Amino acid sequence: MIISDYLSKKLKFFSLFLTVLVVFIHTYKEHVVFGIFPQGDPIAYLMFYISAGICNIAVPLFFAISGFLFFKGNPVFTFNDYRTTVSKRIFTLLTPYLLVSLISIILHFIAGLTEESRNLFLEGREVHLGIADFFKTWFVQPWAYHLWFIRNLMILCILTPVIYFLTKKLGYFFIVPLFFVWLVSSSILPAFSTSFVFFSIGAFLSIKEVNFPVNKKIIYPILGIPLWLILI
Repeated sequence: MIISDYLSKKLKFFSLFLTVLVVFIHTYKEHVVFGIFPQGDPIAYLMFYISAGICNIAVPLFFAISGFLFFKGNPVFTFNDYRTTVSKRIFTLLTPYLLVSLISIILHFIAGLTEESRNLFLEGREVHLGIADFFKTWFVQPWAYHLWFIRNLMILCILTPVIYFLTKKLGYFFIVPLFFVWLVSSSILPAFSTSFVFFSIGAFLSIKEVNFPVNKKIIYPILGIPLWLILI
């Protein structure tokens, strides 16, 4: 699918809106909220519903946008396309991921040098890492926990040939069952399943060049609001 100037502007605006929602997600800290408001207070519940409920739609939609953009302009996804795109992601995703993850480890060790800094930054915890744990923390489970999004996105980029093949061959018979299986069992599926499902949805919309010819002022609220409520 070729992205028009109009669609590009819409995606940028939508991404900005989702970024604001992500900020709301990370501003909610239960121990802080209930330290100010008693448990059961309507204001505390409203803050929880907004930050831990409504705003949670942001992360899945970011994966959907990523899947959509990955296949933009590639009606036929060849091995050369895959190699070129993944090579670019090494510089835009993998390199920053490894660098920030390593810096996080170094900062944790620095913070653990004295008792005062441990109490201030690490809640008194001491920092110990064996060789195996070091590489696991650096590559797979970074202490800079927000890097999980980039980690999952890099894995999804590697899996794009599988996603493309299933989308091309099965179409709706792939994406619709995938979504409904996730919908009814997301609480017991691995966390990566959300990343995979919504990245695949975005890829499907791009590969199949899906569009909605119905009046936009009507179709967006009709489809968007119920979907939002379902995903809360």
